[in-house]
Formats: sequence, C-alpha cells, structure tokens
Amino acid sequence: MKRLGAVRIGDVLADWGEHEIEGRLVEGRRVPRGYLDQFIGPRRRLEAIRVVLQARLQVVAATLAANPTEWLAVEVSKTDGPMTIFDGLHRMAAWVAHLDAGRDYPIKLTVVVTPEIAPQFEMPP
Repeated sequence: MKRLGAVRIGDVLADWGEHEIEGRLVEGRRVPRGYLDQFIGPRRRLEAIRVVLQARLQVVAATLAANPTEWLAVEVSKTDGPMTIFDGLHRMAAWVAHLDAGRDYPIKLTVVVTPEIAPQFEMPP
C-alpha cells in the first residue's frame, strides 16, 4: 500500500455524499437528479455530508466506533493484504475482476486506520 497523504474526514464525507447522491440515491428516487445543484459553495458540501450521514449512518457510526487515528488516501495493488471494505464494494469487485483478467493496475482508496475493529463489519455473526 502506497500512502498518498492525509485526508480530512469532512472531505471524505462530502465526497462520499456527492457520490451517493449522484448515483444510488438518484437511481433509487430518494433525491431528484441535480439535487445538489441548488446549493452553492460550502453549503453544497455541507448538504452532501448531511445526506450521507442519513443514508449511511450505520457505516459512519461503525467506522467512528473503531476510534480512527488516521484518514488517508492510499494506492493499493494486487500484492497488498486483506482489508475491510465499508463502501465501494462494486468498484472493488470490478477491480478484482480486472486483476483476474490480467489487467493489473493500482487503485486509489480512502483508508481509515483504526486501533480497534468495527464489530458490525469485521466480526463473524
């Protein structure tokens, strides 16, 4: 894993919110297409954070419960070890399919480093 640098939790949540709004939430008709266009500047980022906190509250809560010590942008490659994926499963599945097909390339992710596990996601039932 190659560390690309620290990221701020607010930026992670805002980017995630924008992605959720423009994809899954529009497709599921939970928000109208172009929803964020009505917000300008910092208010747009705040609205994206508000929406992701509502839509993904359990994932955010589980992440915070594991007591994050760092939020990092990283690049992972085929040789890196096991990791727990909280979101972006389709993206990661597509990447693994590319690796299996012989198209080996790194992928950029945001990683949350925690000293504890997130029981809701990392422990067997």
